[in-house]
Amino acid sequence: MFQQNLDRYPVSIVVFNSKTSKIEELESFIPIFKSQISSFEKNKAYLLEK
Repeated sequence: MFQQNLDRYPVSIVVFNSKTSKIEELESFIPIFKSQISSFEKNKAYLLEK
């Protein structure tokens, strides 16, 4: 990942570590994303893996 100043903006960054960008592949991350969304903190980045 490139270094970014995450303190500058009050957002969370979530990256799906996917082999492709096909919608079928990305959809498989939705259950993982939904189960963890409440734990994401502002100004932080997260890498989701299956």
